[in-house]
Amino acid sequence: MTGHIDVYERLLAEIRPLGSAVVAFSGGVDSTLLLDACLQSLGPTRVLAATLATPYVPQSEIRDAKRLAVALGARHEVIDVPFPDELRSNPLERCYVCKRRLLERLQALGADQGFVHIIEGSNADDLGDHRPGMRAVSELGVRSPLLLAGLDKAAVRELSRLRGLDTWDKPAQACLLTRFP
Repeated sequence: MTGHIDVYERLLAEIRPLGSAVVAFSGGVDSTLLLDACLQSLGPTRVLAATLATPYVPQSEIRDAKRLAVALGARHEVIDVPFPDELRSNPLERCYVCKRRLLERLQALGADQGFVHIIEGSNADDLGDHRPGMRAVSELGVRSPLLLAGLDKAAVRELSRLRGLDTWDKPAQACLLTRFP
């Protein structure tokens, strides 16, 4: 148990210096633990959970994200994002383009509401995968506290279970756009 406490403390230590943050919140395993840790570390008035509603995100996922954010005690906004024109031709760089457009929307939301930091839920296992969207995260200065704290998916799931989060065993859901060659 002590090891898990140390890992969670590392996560909180990555978040605390931010002071406030907009959390890219999908309602998945990673973003739910991240939101929970932000609320613990920063307090509910300094955290905004933001869910991006695109034509390729099922409405059931949006509803689940709303429910989870409310259950955790977070302020939550759903931002409707139209299908980016750049994706209509299904470019090879579609994951990068999409992630960049979505993060830019979060930055605009944050700026409008007085938040400087945008954070998202990539974890250490994501470094081993082909993740073109990580380039957008880096370029835009978005923070990835789970990754910075060294948490892999197994640690995220275990900490989520220990924190009593319903999502601890939620199956991973890949973006629908990855289904197209």
